[in-house]
Amino acid sequence: MIPVAPTAHYLCGGIAVNTEGKTSIKNLYACGECSCTGLHGANRLASNSLLEAVVFADKCASSIAQNFPENSMNVFPENGEYIYQKSEYRFDFKERINAIMNIYVGILRTYESLQKAYEEIVAIEQEIQEAINGRKFNIPLQEARNICINALLIVKQSMVRKENKGTFYNLDLEAKNFA
Repeated sequence: MIPVAPTAHYLCGGIAVNTEGKTSIKNLYACGECSCTGLHGANRLASNSLLEAVVFADKCASSIAQNFPENSMNVFPENGEYIYQKSEYRFDFKERINAIMNIYVGILRTYESLQKAYEEIVAIEQEIQEAINGRKFNIPLQEARNICINALLIVKQSMVRKENKGTFYNLDLEAKNFA
């Protein structure tokens, strides 16, 4: 049994993929909520059904396994100078960004809440960069940086949005939509 409970949808489709989860960018795959498979048409927010996520994750993995030799997947620096360890930074940064996104960039938002989120995430971005500077390649810190970049992209895009549509709802635009 797979437990089903209410949750926040962080990404709701948009990355067009084929039946193997391939995007239009060479060697880039997408599955789950970030992808747009078209499988359910307009019946879903995007590609967020559990069955679809399982099927496309399997199709992505199979395609990757077929198309890339095992030894071609080394993403670490050639000199071997990297660290993978539990890092106090990644988890602290991730939790802080998650809280900011939930509080200020949820389904109901305002331009003021988006500005507050932007300012706080930019400050975290600076902290992450300071933590990265001068260290060996540290995967958890790189993951924290990627989470931060994605959060900033979502906030920036939300700040320029001028209409309520789909899962985006800015309370400042409410009067415009019903006028």
